[in-house]
Amino acid sequence: MLLASAPDMTVYHIALSAGVHYPPHDHRVPAMIGLYQGTETSFSYRRNGMALVRTGRHDHAAPCVASLPADAIHSVVNMGAVRSGAIHVYFGDLANVERSIWDSDLREERRFDNGFYFEQARRLDASTHS
Repeated sequence: MLLASAPDMTVYHIALSAGVHYPPHDHRVPAMIGLYQGTETSFSYRRNGMALVRTGRHDHAAPCVASLPADAIHSVVNMGAVRSGAIHVYFGDLANVERSIWDSDLREERRFDNGFYFEQARRLDASTHS
């Protein structure tokens, strides 16, 4: 849910369903995430030609604050048993930033689209836990 939007800041309240892995994407602006309920895991990636390669895993449990640099590419999953809750603060006008998203196979980069973001979300399976 969008809470506030201005040219230099966008604030969302985001609650992630348990057991769903959302696809890799970028924000192209720095961000701070204040997780106040549940757990979230963020996987980081780097470009390898047109595809992505997973480079790291960051596990977070409430209460905590995590930061993302402007050049971060990440996917996020709530591996807990209950919905997570967080306030996301983006230091820019996120709705008007040219962003990218990748398909679940990490091969196709495209312009960020909310519909595609939710279409590519996948239920957890054994390969997501590594």
